[in-house]
Amino acid sequence: MSLAPARNGKPRWRGDRKRRCLGCGLSALPGDLIRLVRGEGGRLVLDVRRRAGGRGAHVCYSTSCIEQALKKRRMHRALRLSRLDVDVSRIVAGATGQLEAVLAYELTEAGRAGSLVVRPGRIRDALASRSVEMILVSREGVSEEVAWVDSLAQQQGIERFWVDPAVLASAGRGGLNIHGALAVKKGPLAVRLETILRHLDALGAGRLT
Repeated sequence: MSLAPARNGKPRWRGDRKRRCLGCGLSALPGDLIRLVRGEGGRLVLDVRRRAGGRGAHVCYSTSCIEQALKKRRMHRALRLSRLDVDVSRIVAGATGQLEAVLAYELTEAGRAGSLVVRPGRIRDALASRSVEMILVSREGVSEEVAWVDSLAQQQGIERFWVDPAVLASAGRGGLNIHGALAVKKGPLAVRLETILRHLDALGAGRLT
């Protein structure tokens, strides 16, 4: 299954035939790639809903793949254009926003399902029991207690990711009181979250390790 664009914040997971990244050549399901199309005036734009008509070009959720596809003119050939008006930073920002919307939805549902641990003391207990898959830390206002939890996770080799505070707070809609960090328990949810977080990392979202 593959991560598809969110509709009203809710992600859709689907299967489909694979597409090839124009940057690195990797074949992947459409939901695991960015789809780009030609906009008005030859401007390259992000097709978030994957519904835009005409030819599309696919690249990994990676700034380097976008740049390679442009540098080697593979994007131009795929869209059959001699020139493209490209703002890479705008494409990266759009893709990041798309992923963070899906992440926020997943965290909300995870909070309701009891798949997250949020209080520093309980996170330490979960780390001691080896039931944690990853730690998410707010980009802002990390307390001394949260820093200690992060250090413990690092000692255990558990992956840690910076997360936008607003996205992290979305877990609170599942009835949780967030204290600057949360732990994701092992299970299917952790696999889905890791996919999203790795995409964000490749776009420069700020992975800790």
